Amino acid sequence: MKRVDILSVFTIILLGGMMAAGCLSLLPVTTQSINTTHAQRNPAASYQVTIKQPEETSDYVHTDTDIYNIGEVVEFYVSNDGTGVLDCSGNPPSFSVQFQSITGSWVTRMGAEPPGTPNKSVLRPGESTRIYRFVTTGWDPERYRLVSDCGVMREIIVRPVPVPAGLSVTGPDMNGTLNTTPDIAGNGQTA
Repeated sequence: MKRVDILSVFTIILLGGMMAAGCLSLLPVTTQSINTTHAQRNPAASYQVTIKQPEETSDYVHTDTDIYNIGEVVEFYVSNDGTGVLDCSGNPPSFSVQFQSITGSWVTRMGAEPPGTPNKSVLRPGESTRIYRFVTTGWDPERYRLVSDCGVMREIIVRPVPVPAGLSVTGPDMNGTLNTTPDIAGNGQTA
């Protein structure tokens, strides 16, 4: 065989293998976004847990998980997944975070009470707010509510940071950092 023929056969085999693997296509590739108004986000948590929510519209508040460790970033946005308009008391829409007190009433932890400003706005079906973020460093382990001024809310749980098996937490040292000591004895007592 001539050198040109060997090169042509090799090229055809290589292209055929790439097409079979899905790396190439003879048809034109088009990309379409079905709904470009939803906020784009990457999940911050490496796990996803959903807890029972008190309202059906809680699904309008999109989080990466419903359970966070103290110190983690809570990231969420509100999306009008319904057919009607959501009236928001703020422009742009805002939120507050509440926790349930011993008496059972919900008390504001952060944000305006009630959330929002006198400037009103709306979320039409398919529209979303910007992505909101806050850090739970220094928060107590509790059940919290993310309350949007668009009339929807979602409950989350902030829990203590899990301590890996074999370690015990001895409390903060002089610098304010936690000391962890290996559990050498194997019975929960530190050696």
